[in-house]
Amino acid sequence: MPINGSAQILEIIDRQVLFSQEVINRYWYRLDAISTPDLTALANAFRVSVANPLLAIQTDQLTHIETEIINHSDLSNYGTFSNGNSGDLTDPAILPPFVAFGIRLLRSSRDMRNGAKRIAGMQENYQDDGFLEAGVLATVASAVSGMGDNLVESIRNYVPIIVRNRPTADDPLIDPDDTSTWRYSFVSGVQVRTIVTTQNSRKFKSA
Repeated sequence: MPINGSAQILEIIDRQVLFSQEVINRYWYRLDAISTPDLTALANAFRVSVANPLLAIQTDQLTHIETEIINHSDLSNYGTFSNGNSGDLTDPAILPPFVAFGIRLLRSSRDMRNGAKRIAGMQENYQDDGFLEAGVLATVASAVSGMGDNLVESIRNYVPIIVRNRPTADDPLIDPDDTSTWRYSFVSGVQVRTIVTTQNSRKFKSA
C-alpha cells in the first residue's frame, strides 16, 4: 500500500441528476509532478475519458451537471466546472436512481480492498431478474474502461487510485496527527459485476 509522500492526491466528483435525485460518483487520482494542476484541462480530460463514455449506457433522463475537483495536497487548488451532457438512451422504461451498474476497481495489492463505483441511469431492458443481460456486458465494460486509465493534461499524468482515507490512531506506520499523508492502491483493472446493485443514499427521501 503506497503512501503519497510528495505526490499530490486529487478527488474528482461527477455530480449527476436523475428524476430530481442527485447522483454522485467520486474518483481519485495521484499526480507525481510538483507543478500545480490545470484544473480546467483536467476536468475536460476527465469528461472525455470517464464521464462521456458512460453516456452510452445511461438514460437521456440523467444529466451530468458538473465536475468538481479538489486537490487534497493543496486546498487552494480546487474548482467546479459545468458539464450538462445527458445519457444517450431513449427507452422510457428506466430504473430508479438507486439502481446501478456495479463496477469493481481492482486493487494492485492485497493489503487494501477493491474499490467500487455504482453508475446510475440504467434502462430496464438492460437487466433481467436483477442480473445484467449477457448481450450488454461488453457495452458496459467498454463504457467504464476509462476508469482504469491515466488522465493527461499538458505534461501532467494523473494515475487512478483507490484511496484509504486519512490515517487513524491505530495505524502504526503513520502519525495519527498527520493530516497530509494518504494511503492508497493503484487501480489494476476495471470489472463489471453481472449482478445489478443499489445505493441507499440515492433512494427518494419522503418529506
